[in-house]
This record gives sequence, C-alpha cells and structure tokens, in this order.
Amino acid sequence: MKINFKRFFRSKVFYSLLIIFAVGVFLRAYNFGPWLHFELDQARDATLVDESVQDAGNLPLLGPRAAGTFARLGPWFYYTEYFFALIFGNPPVGGAVAILFFACLSLPVFYLFFRRYFSKEKTLALTALYAVSLYFITYARFGWNPNLMPFFILVLMYGLLRAFDKDEENEGWWLIVSATAFALLSQFHFLALIIFGLTGLGFLIYCRPRINWKFWASSILIVLFFYCPVIVNDWKTGGANY
Repeated sequence: MKINFKRFFRSKVFYSLLIIFAVGVFLRAYNFGPWLHFELDQARDATLVDESVQDAGNLPLLGPRAAGTFARLGPWFYYTEYFFALIFGNPPVGGAVAILFFACLSLPVFYLFFRRYFSKEKTLALTALYAVSLYFITYARFGWNPNLMPFFILVLMYGLLRAFDKDEENEGWWLIVSATAFALLSQFHFLALIIFGLTGLGFLIYCRPRINWKFWASSILIVLFFYCPVIVNDWKTGGANY
C-alpha cells in the first residue's frame, strides 16, 4: 500500500507516530552510558574500536567471530562503531551509540513496513508495542553486533516489497536500497547472511521483477563494495578466514 506523504505529514497519524517515536527514543536513550550492557565479546570489540580511534591502521579487514567457531563476519560492525566513536568519542559508549541510533531509526521504518499490511490504527498500535517492548529496549542498550539487525532487516524487507511492487515507479532504486541493507545486514550475523540471502533469492525466483539491468548491476557492485575488505583479506591470506 502506497502512502501519500503530503497528506500523511498533516494527519493525526503523523503526530501520533511522533509521540510514539519520542517515547521509544526516550526509553532507549535515557541514561544510555551508565546502563549500557557489555560482556566479554563486547569488551573485546570496544577495545578494538578504541585502538582504531587512536590509530585507524588498527581497523581490521574482518569482523567478530561467529559464536563457537573460528569463522569471522565482515568488518562493517567495527567500521560502524568506529564511525560513531569518531563523532561521539568516549569509547566504548561512543561506538555503542551506533546501536542506539539504528534502534531508534527502526521505529519509523517499522511503521512503514507494517502499514503495507494493516490499517493505520493497527499499525500505530503495533509500532507503539514495538516502541515500549522491553526486549527491544534492552537490546538497544547492549553493545552486540546482531543488535544492529532490526533496522536493516526492516529496510531490506520494505525495499524488496517496493522493488517487486508492480505499481512502483522507482523499483530500481528500491532494489539498490535492499542490496545496501543486505550487504550490511549479512555482516552482522551469519544467520542473517543465510536467511535473508535465501529470502531475497526466493523473492527473485518467485516474483521475477522486470527492473532495468543498470539497477541490477549497481546492486551487485554495492554488495561487492561493502565486501571489499573481506575480498582483500582473502586475497592476502589465500582464503583464510582469520
């Protein structure tokens, strides 16, 4: 379902959503630093980001290890935390602001995604529940790489729906949005790489969207760009994932 944004920004729904957003941000951001949760893995990640802020040469080509294995994810979790640490300083809190930032951004995207399926009232109610959910609030305050996933999952799925919508005029650009979200999401957790890689492939096979080849090429190049550090590491180490 398409949204008329001009009418939307003048509606009661918009102001209701603003209130929900404000409450959700407050619950996630209030006393963020003192209540921020870390465990051993997150302390390791925060130390690496701190060292990288002091010397960017410490930034790795690979990301955290997958639990219980020696396999490593892509590095964009570290790069994201590094970027936010440069802006907000004070590692580990500054780097962890990345998780808070995307947790807050997920609130309006949540509304956009579910509005395609439900009425305004039901979507507002669902968004309000998401905003005050103890589960999501707790994990927005936990410096763990999978906690960046909710925002990118929503963007990926929303982008795919728009890209494969027969009435969509900008389907190519939404394909690029989806590709960007997938390129980052797949580096936050191996399950995301597998599940959403297969989901995206399934969408392609089932829907067979007719999108200009330039957008397909651009999407592939975007994914390759975000995986450049992994490719460089494989080239330097002969394919060793460490």
